[in-house]
Amino acid sequence: MTTRSAHRRGHRPATPTDALVLLGRLTRRDRTLLELLAEHQVLTTEQIAALLFPNLDAARHRLVTLWRYHALERFRRPGLDGRMTGWRYTLGPAGATVLAHMRATDSPRPNRVRARAARLAAHPHLDHLLGTHDVVIALARHAHHHPDYQLATWLGEASATAACGRLARPDALGVWTHHTSRIVFCLEHDTGTEPLTRVAAKLTGYADLADAGGPHLTSNPNGEDPGHVGPFTVLIHLHSPAREAALHRLLATSPHTPRRGEPWQLATSHTDHPDGPAGPAWLPAAGGPRRDLAHLDAR
Repeated sequence: MTTRSAHRRGHRPATPTDALVLLGRLTRRDRTLLELLAEHQVLTTEQIAALLFPNLDAARHRLVTLWRYHALERFRRPGLDGRMTGWRYTLGPAGATVLAHMRATDSPRPNRVRARAARLAAHPHLDHLLGTHDVVIALARHAHHHPDYQLATWLGEASATAACGRLARPDALGVWTHHTSRIVFCLEHDTGTEPLTRVAAKLTGYADLADAGGPHLTSNPNGEDPGHVGPFTVLIHLHSPAREAALHRLLATSPHTPRRGEPWQLATSHTDHPDGPAGPAWLPAAGGPRRDLAHLDAR
C-alpha cells in the first residue's frame, strides 16, 4: 500500500511513533499546534488551517500525517442534519508525550489520552466549545491580514477561570491590541440553550472580579503577555439578533450591568452580524453605537 492510498483510506500504524523519533519529525508549527490543543482541547480542521496554515489543503495533509504518528487523535460525529461533521482534532498519545517532554513534566498514559479524546467526542457541549473557538479565531484571522492588530493572548476556559481567580468562569480570555489600544476581554459564547436570566446572572461574578482588580495574566500558557491586573471588557456573543435585543432589555434593569466610569464594561454581538467579531459588531451595554473591539474602552 502506498503512502498516498494509506492516507486516503485512513490507515495508520497501531503503535504510536516513538517520542524521540517524533521529536525529529515535528516542525515548529507542529509544536505550536500541540500547545494549542493542550490549551483549547479540540480544534476543527478549518480552525487549525485559519490559525497555522496557508490553506485548507496544506492543513489537511499535515494533520493526517500527524494523526498517523499518533501525535493527534481525530473524530467525527453526526450533525443536526444527520450528516457527518468534518474532522475534529485533539492530542494523541505520542503528541501528549512529546509535549510533556517539552514542558519537563511526567508523560500521561496513552490510555488516559485516548479516553480523554473519547470524552471530547461524546461531550454534549462540544459545539459550544468549538463555537467559542470560532469567535476568537476570527480575531486571529483578522490580525493575520492586518499586522497592526494582534491577538496577544488567548486562554481557554480552565486557564481563563484561573486568571479570574475563579470569581468568573469565561469561555475564553484574550488580549487584543491595535497600535496603543489594549483590550483585555472575557468572552461568553451563547448558543441559545439557556435562559437569558442565567446569562445575565453571570455578571455577578464579573462585578466581583472588577472589585478584585480584574483578571491577572502574569503567567499564562502562551507566554506572550507581560501581565495585567485592571480594566477589562466582557463580551457576550449571542445566538441571534433577537436574543441580543432581549438581553439588552434585561440588562437595562439589572443592578449588575456595568455603567460608565466603572473599571469594566460589557458589550454584545451576535452570530449573524456581517462584520464578524473583528469588525464594528460590539454593542456597548452602557449605550452608544456598535464599535470594533479595539475601540471599546473599559476605563
